[in-house]
Amino acid sequence: MNILRNSSLLLLIFVTIAFIFPGPGVSMKSLLIPVLIVSMTLALQGTKIGKLKKENRRTVFWLMVLNFVLLTGVILLSTLLISNKDFRQGMIVLAAVPPAIAIITAAFLLKADTDTALLAEAGCYILSLALTPLIVWLFFKSQVNIWELVKILLLLIILPFILAKGLDWLKMKLGIKYDFKEVANLAFGFTFYMSVALAVERILASLGSVVIVLVITIVTTFGLGVVVMLLAKKLGVNKKDLSLYPLFSTFKNGNLALGICISLFSVGSYVPIAVKSVVDAVYLVFLFWVFKKI
Repeated sequence: MNILRNSSLLLLIFVTIAFIFPGPGVSMKSLLIPVLIVSMTLALQGTKIGKLKKENRRTVFWLMVLNFVLLTGVILLSTLLISNKDFRQGMIVLAAVPPAIAIITAAFLLKADTDTALLAEAGCYILSLALTPLIVWLFFKSQVNIWELVKILLLLIILPFILAKGLDWLKMKLGIKYDFKEVANLAFGFTFYMSVALAVERILASLGSVVIVLVITIVTTFGLGVVVMLLAKKLGVNKKDLSLYPLFSTFKNGNLALGICISLFSVGSYVPIAVKSVVDAVYLVFLFWVFKKI
């Protein structure tokens, strides 16, 4: 088995390393944004957004609503239960960002309609250029530099998209078939290591608050995902679209949230993002199991 192609296993390895050897994280903090750009670029390679069709228009709309209305709303409401200021900041940023790009890979593995997933993702990312700064501004106002936030969004959304298209063109011209999966996983692992390593002291000093964040994250991920999936099934959503509903109603772009927190907030804000990444990895395994039974 190639460990470097196993995202979930690598995540567990990197989080273990982060707790044992957190020291190097401080000296490597300046590498985080460049590595996030690489990670987002590799995640976007090979994506081709099709045209919105009459038959998938409604599904695309509801997937966007699930992510930017339902999930965003639930996460924002959950912050009322969090007393730790830094952790609350991280949760608000998570609520403000668009869905994870990993949804596309998950949709493919779950044999869902990836064209519909891509259209919904694209719609969410276009909306995020306005909604993400708006949500952050509404909660933090003068506490953050909104133009710095816009710059981060351009660096972590627009730039990776342009670079991914350039990489696709280069691969086609040179006849390269390699998918860079190992490189993408190592980049993701590094960002996850950094998010935990930089905040490890805060995690150990605020274990009670971390447990609250963990419980909230499990409920808003597993609970919300299962409820949405059962409701979609009851409403007669076709099998090819069904798995998209629990994906879009639970996944947020942790890398983008981390990039925003690194630039605008203290290290404590990274904690909810790290917790969400671990819960998402377990939740994805759960979804694969559920859809094997359906």
